[in-house]
Amino acid sequence: MSSQGAEGSESHEQLWEAVRSADPVTSLTEIVRGWKRAGCSKESAEDRLTRFLDEMMINGSVDQDDPVRDVLDFVTRYCSSHMKIFP
Repeated sequence: MSSQGAEGSESHEQLWEAVRSADPVTSLTEIVRGWKRAGCSKESAEDRLTRFLDEMMINGSVDQDDPVRDVLDFVTRYCSSHMKIFP
């Protein structure tokens, strides 16, 4: 839907700002927690972060990808139980 596309674009700008912040993992985690509070599913959050990661690779921002990969682990539950964002 078009609203999802607009939401994705807006989120990508927020994601870029988070990646460039002093604490990108915390900033990215807060964005994803906000998505969850707004009703976003685990699958949708994973998809959005994966598309953002793809965008980073295309734009040559490979050196900034670790925080995104860390937060993807929190979403997909490939982490310690206290770090999981989704049950």
